Amino acid sequence: MLHAKKNMFIFVPNMKATNNISFKSRINILSPYHYAKSPASQNIIHYFQDAKHKNVVMESDFCTKHIRTCIGGGLMSKNKSSAIGFHIWDELKYKDLQTYIKYIKKLMPKADNGLLIGSKSLNDAEHSIPYFNKIQEQLLEVCPNLSYFKTFTQPYGQADFTYLRDIDTWNIRLSSLKPYSTEMTHIYKLKDFLKFFKEIYIAPTDTLFINGKQITKTQVPEIFR
Repeated sequence: MLHAKKNMFIFVPNMKATNNISFKSRINILSPYHYAKSPASQNIIHYFQDAKHKNVVMESDFCTKHIRTCIGGGLMSKNKSSAIGFHIWDELKYKDLQTYIKYIKKLMPKADNGLLIGSKSLNDAEHSIPYFNKIQEQLLEVCPNLSYFKTFTQPYGQADFTYLRDIDTWNIRLSSLKPYSTEMTHIYKLKDFLKFFKEIYIAPTDTLFINGKQITKTQVPEIFR
């Protein structure tokens, strides 16, 4: 089941200095076209479990793709010019998951903003949701303002993201492979986004944009609670 598991439109071309960052992170859900046009990063986070690939990075920008049953995201602090990004495999042994969590918390013992994405409810991914819950529980200790997109509702749903610390912006591409097909469905409308995850939460320190339009608490109070 590898295909099911594995695991803005607004962006600012003139990057601002870190000390001019707003305390509100921008979370951009983008169409494939606008995701491709948004700033890229060469700091790739992998989910592969070997010495050649990094699952946790601390950089000024980073990116990852194919978050499915695994858990991806990051943390930032207004006092640091770099942020932490991660992509944690859901088939890790529990003791290895704990090692990753401890490492992330050591790198960022106090965070102002954060984002968590991933997990699925699948018969062959028994650790996916429990591991998401464990990471969420532990990261809330160092980052009370943690936004999250929890549990894809589509068995072939996935997320890719790029984070840019100097403008404190997450650019995210959401998609789902149609069963028995190579055709992708892309998620960049509010009604589709709300149905794409079982739980969505936008922290008070974050703003949400979908294909260039800001989404407010007045529109969807349930995700800004």
